Order: sequence, then structure tokens, then C-alpha cells
Amino acid sequence: MRDTTIDSYLDVLVHKPLIHIGRASNMLIVGFGKFYNVIDAKGNTVEKSQFALHVQASWRITNRQKKDVLVASSDFYSPCSTIQWSNDFEWDVAGNNLFDEKIKEWSIINKDIYVIEYRMNRWGDLLIIFSNGDGLEIFVNASDDSECWRLFEHNSDKEHLVMTGEGACFN
Repeated sequence: MRDTTIDSYLDVLVHKPLIHIGRASNMLIVGFGKFYNVIDAKGNTVEKSQFALHVQASWRITNRQKKDVLVASSDFYSPCSTIQWSNDFEWDVAGNNLFDEKIKEWSIINKDIYVIEYRMNRWGDLLIIFSNGDGLEIFVNASDDSECWRLFEHNSDKEHLVMTGEGACFN
């Protein structure tokens, strides 16, 4: 049986454009909807997406037709094609890692895509299917109350949908 509360959160993504995909350290950040400007805590004007998905679990973007993994969470820790791996490799520096390189290329090719559907299983694994046929697959990889992914609307008082290893919660 489907959880209608969780569906009400996820349903807002259907037909929304993917407008941003990037990272903050090793957290995947995906923006949907439209951009708007807000004032941050430091008084700076910053651009935010209408809806944000923050992923701290394992994930991958796949081409479902070709059955290819295009970019994945472990790519954060591999050097991009212009950097030789060494013990001094700084994966967290913008542009240094394979994720930064691959997601930039993927975003250019797929600049006008939108969400056509989503699927979620009983463990909270989430699949978001885009209009180009690619899918973002997120895997709950915790057995405790650790946060795996979060969906929220910027500039809203609505609670966030948070998926943990113990299931969904709202805060």
C-alpha cells in the first residue's frame, strides 16, 4: 500500500524541470522547478531552486535504455581525467573529481529535461525518471535513523520529507 503523505511530497516533482545538479562536499544536491533569489544568513542574494533533493546515501544516474551507469556517488572520490591520482589528491576541491567532470558534461547534454515519474520501494530507495529516459537511483544505505535523502521546498514552512534507514520522517 502506498503512503499518501510521502506521495504528496514526491508528486510535486512530476513535470518539474531539473534545473541544477551538483554537490556540497559529498552530498548530492538536485534542484527542481524554477530558480528564484533569496537573501541568505549573511545578507547575500543567492539563487535557489524551488524544490531541493539532498542525497547523503549511495546513488547513481543511469541510462536505462543502454543500461549504462553515467555518474555515481563514488565518483566524488576519483580524480577527473586531467588529474593523476596520488595520496595528495584533494577530491573535495571543485573540478578535481570525476563527478564534477561527468555531471558538467551530462548537464550540458540534458539541459532541458524534466521529471516524468518516480518510484519508491518499501525501504525508501527512490528512482526518479527524467524525460530523456535517464534515471536517478537513490539507495537507502543505513539501518538506523541516519539521514539518507531529504526533499524540501525552499522558502516554505512545509516540513521536509526525510528518508532514513528506519523509514520516513517529517521535520
